[in-house]
Amino acid sequence: MVKKSPALLFLIFILIIAGAVVLVFTNYNTKELPKLTITYNGKEIKSIKGSYLWKRGFKNEVHVVDSYAKIINQLRPGEQVMPDGELEINFDYQPKTIILTSSYNSERKILENNYIKLPTNIKGLMVYFLDCYWKEGVITYVVVVELKS
Repeated sequence: MVKKSPALLFLIFILIIAGAVVLVFTNYNTKELPKLTITYNGKEIKSIKGSYLWKRGFKNEVHVVDSYAKIINQLRPGEQVMPDGELEINFDYQPKTIILTSSYNSERKILENNYIKLPTNIKGLMVYFLDCYWKEGVITYVVVVELKS
């Protein structure tokens, strides 16, 4: 018959508890949805959060926008900006990837820095969609500006 030492049993118990704690804390994320601030020449431009999927701990928080047209209407007429300027994008928690789509050009492109270069050859309403990816999920933000000449 094998004798079990109380110290050995206590050590095994501590290791099991420590492993469970590490497992819980590595899978449990309580980060809030990131906040986006967009500025043009130091002036804040309004943006609205669209659809998103965000992992909070062991649960997924999902929000699906039924109509982006409603969001665009809330942002209209849009802040007046000059062509050939830049919109600066700042997050309180930087995403790994930002994919930009605009109403001027429906082509999706990866934003390499936190600036949106405004087109030079058009004027009028511009709608930008920012699909932002973090390890916790993805959020789409919408911004509307009015290009003046």
